[in-house]
Amino acid sequence: MDLFWANGYAATTPADLVDYLGIGRGSLYNAFHSKAALYQLALDHYRDTTTALLREALDGEGSPAERLRHAVRLIVEVSSSPDDRRGCLMTNAAIETAPHDPQIADVVARVLEGQVGAFRTVIVEGQARGEFDPDRDPDDLARYLVTFLNGVRVMQRASTDPGALRPLADIAVDAMVTPAVHSD
Repeated sequence: MDLFWANGYAATTPADLVDYLGIGRGSLYNAFHSKAALYQLALDHYRDTTTALLREALDGEGSPAERLRHAVRLIVEVSSSPDDRRGCLMTNAAIETAPHDPQIADVVARVLEGQVGAFRTVIVEGQARGEFDPDRDPDDLARYLVTFLNGVRVMQRASTDPGALRPLADIAVDAMVTPAVHSD
């Protein structure tokens, strides 16, 4: 996963994988069948890990608005590290591989829909409590957040100052929160 994340799918050669994993070329193909199959496993592992972190943030303590703010801040913070400009492996896959590989496109689409669903759950709860505008479609708000966060991840890769992205987390959530609920 780390090698694909650092180099991208196309730039990661079978020789790179063999060296990185410390196994022979035959063992690579016997164990994983192909570079594409190993990439799929890496994406699956990344999905499982990041989904667990998102769920933990969204299911944590506090009001729906507080939990949503915490989750968005967490993702932006991780994306704002000046020492790690790899971006998000799934976002990278969406840009690099998904347009040319229907199987990867399906994986990316399922992950994005899972993120939308996780955000939607908290947004619906927040709408019921008066924290989010009840006239806004919760699916649209959830897609807005997923789109925003993927944009942050792309900008993090290209930015000379990824830390400048941190204040955007609050702006994104504030755009959804009813005026009486704005908080730190």
